[in-house]
Amino acid sequence: MKPATLACVVALLVAGIARAEPEALSAEVTAHVREIHARSPERRDDAFSKMGGSSAASRAFLHCFATSYVDLGEHQDLAETVAYFAAGRRNSFNRESEAAGVSWNLRYVLGGRPANFRNELARTQARWALILFGGNDAQNENERVYVKRLVYLVEEITEMGVVPILGAALPRRNAYKDRWIRRFNAITEAVATHWSLPYIDYHGALSALPRKGLARDGVHPNVLGQGGLKAACRFTDRGLRYGNNLRNLLTLEMLDALRDAVEEGGGSGRDSDSYSDRDSDSYSDSYSDRDSDSYRDSGSFGDAGAGTDAGAGTGTGADTDAGTGTDTDAGTDTGTDTDAGTATVPATVPGPVAFSALVAKFSLPLAEALPRNCGSLKAGSRVYRRRVEIGERVRLRVSAFDLDGYRHRVLWVRVDESGERCVRRRTQTLEVDARPGMWDLMVEVPERAAREGRMLILMTGNPRSR
Repeated sequence: MKPATLACVVALLVAGIARAEPEALSAEVTAHVREIHARSPERRDDAFSKMGGSSAASRAFLHCFATSYVDLGEHQDLAETVAYFAAGRRNSFNRESEAAGVSWNLRYVLGGRPANFRNELARTQARWALILFGGNDAQNENERVYVKRLVYLVEEITEMGVVPILGAALPRRNAYKDRWIRRFNAITEAVATHWSLPYIDYHGALSALPRKGLARDGVHPNVLGQGGLKAACRFTDRGLRYGNNLRNLLTLEMLDALRDAVEEGGGSGRDSDSYSDRDSDSYSDSYSDRDSDSYRDSGSFGDAGAGTDAGAGTGTGADTDAGTGTDTDAGTDTGTDTDAGTATVPATVPGPVAFSALVAKFSLPLAEALPRNCGSLKAGSRVYRRRVEIGERVRLRVSAFDLDGYRHRVLWVRVDESGERCVRRRTQTLEVDARPGMWDLMVEVPERAAREGRMLILMTGNPRSR
């Protein structure tokens, strides 16, 4: 399924409650899951791979489903799905993934020759991939790099017939760090929306728990204190007050929904041999030239040094990861805690102002002029424009992430009886305290950048603290 050329969805950025009923897969997601499945029907429907940092690699995450220490509580309907994925001594629940590790961000899973995610999926032949990034990536505060890496990973594995299950990064008790986590989660959710992929809001669910469901370090999820890691699959009222217990339930519910979607669509749902019977040498060498260097050499990515902002509408050719990605994920995650629209006449977005749009740049209209105070217009530029109606004063953050590496001018334009005028302009991302009234969000895309490719527009609320 191809993402819509210009899609706009309203994202309600509110925290979920811990015991909320699992959301049903939308018709678009279900159809796309079945389409991905059809690309490689021989893959194992009873296998999934974990990709992420220490919270994905943790033995508190899903491992308990491969033991006898499972108490589904009121969720006995999930027993069949537990048995389905737990077949064999070594299965998806207890397997140590080659695409997850302490301090890992997307750079690590894309690294290697072949890339680590390719090795993992070749060995498991898994149908599903839990993609749980954003926590360590957010430490670098480089959203553009994160967008490009995430989109690259998603598009590569869907071509392999693997369904990505995107998950929000877990909350932080530190307000500043959690603000960045929420920004990266907004990107992850927007990618899930526009690529019609399943998404699990771990952040919203855990934020509703006591102490955000986190251990004493304020970073990793806690576990029901009595029983240690063995207790992570206890879905009693008490157990579901703890972070690892709740995210294990949410993950199992998603796997159950996806299993139903495939089987109802005529998928095989077949069982396969255990992982230990698979020989990694049988992995085809066809991907040997598509390793981590391939996305660096293509000009789409880069990890070698610090990136520079060449100014509005200029392509950098290489995105970089200036940080090390090792700030937040140094723990082992085993803590227990007993304290528990693109037209010349812009469309209007009323009500909630948070939204995202995936834009084909070449489809944007040519710009004739910019409102006053917006600066000079470059010849041949195209402009994305969307009208936003603000009902009450709100602090906003608006970004334009070009998937080809360009950085564009983002303009925030006041529209009233006196005409149109820019009140703020920034490269790629701007923050603004917007007063009630009509506003235009504009993004100027120079001619060179507009020839092909896509751009993700993202507007979210931006409170100073939470």
